This record gives sequence, C-alpha cells and structure tokens, in this order.
Amino acid sequence: MPLRAQAYLFDIIQAIEAIEEFTRGQTFESYHQSRLLVSAVERQLSIVGEAITQLLKIEPNAPINAAKQIVGFRNILIHNYARVSQAVIWKIVQDDLPVLKAEAQTFLERLEA
Repeated sequence: MPLRAQAYLFDIIQAIEAIEEFTRGQTFESYHQSRLLVSAVERQLSIVGEAITQLLKIEPNAPINAAKQIVGFRNILIHNYARVSQAVIWKIVQDDLPVLKAEAQTFLERLEA
C-alpha cells in the first residue's frame, strides 16, 4: 500500500476532527445561521470527499462503507451546491462522520502495522 493512502486517510481524519471542533456545542439552528460555520464545514466535507476519491484510485477496495456516497455528495457539494440541504449536512455531521472517522482510523492503523 503506497504511503499516499496513509496521507489520504490522515486528511480524512483531520477534516473530520476540524468539523467536530467547529460544531462542538452548536445546535442545528446556530450552525445554520452562521455563514462562517456553514462554509467551514462544507469546505472540510469537500476535503473528505476528495481524499476518498483519491484513496479509491489507489485502493479501490478500501474498507470505507459509504465511499461511493461520500464521493457523490462531494460532487454535489462542489458542482451543484444550490441543491445542498443544510439539514442533510447537519445529519451527516452528527450521524455519519463518527462512523467514517472510525473506519478511517482503523484502516490507517492497519496500514501502519
């Protein structure tokens, strides 16, 4: 496994940790009302999606269960941003990112072993 795979996994974890930091103590309402916070979270989600896109090019069978959905969401976020629902993003932040972070950490640990 090329060292690049580890770098992409590290980027995924770092972006998720940034989102966790940004949204800690926030409610959906406070998140939704802050253009700065919305922008910051969307930027980090785009990094996650791009890192997974690149990871899949070198490791097509990476154990990231929702990889194709994440890449698809990244494409919508970047290319069709008017369709993006902040409620959907908030649900992703609350429900899906912890799972993705655990998968990325487990895969990274396996590669480093």
